[in-house]
Amino acid sequence: MTGPLSQFQMTLSEKKDEVFKLVSDMNGRLGELALAPDRLDRSFEQNWPSLMEQLKRISLRMLPQDPQPDKGRSAEDLMEEVLLLARRQERRLADVESSLESLKARDGFVRNARRSLSQKEAVVGESRKHQANAIMGWLKEFGVESVQFAGDSAFVKLKSIPEGKEENEDFMAILGEVANNIGLTVTAQCGGRKYTHDWPF
Repeated sequence: MTGPLSQFQMTLSEKKDEVFKLVSDMNGRLGELALAPDRLDRSFEQNWPSLMEQLKRISLRMLPQDPQPDKGRSAEDLMEEVLLLARRQERRLADVESSLESLKARDGFVRNARRSLSQKEAVVGESRKHQANAIMGWLKEFGVESVQFAGDSAFVKLKSIPEGKEENEDFMAILGEVANNIGLTVTAQCGGRKYTHDWPF
């Protein structure tokens, strides 16, 4: 048995563990007819002595009567093996190149996604700026101290909120207009008093 097969597919008959591995591989290919691993192990142990004797007899019969000097491998055999190894190397390089192309494509996708996200963030930031300006314009008579956003809500801190019933109703109507115009839930706060207009209803 010559290379490269000898590296992977040759089993030495005098080595018990190698023969067991071969038998296990064959058993694994039997599908439903395969023996359970523990049963295979017991059967192999029980039959190994007689199997070893049979393998020895076969090996003795296969030996040539007049051993010929080893002439080595022919140039054709060597060239075939070199060609096989070169093809295997070429396949590995192709796999590596394919993996690199996948990584480049993924990297490009990530870069595009980040660019798109930063553009969206810029649009959202610009939109928030307009919404804050609109809130300050609509509620300026109540003294807007700060405007903050969280998710789909705007939080406005005011210097004053009317206390009378009618004025308070007017204030709530203005707050509702603000919420509807900017498309967000608006919460106005002054000291311990807080009013929220949910959007949409």
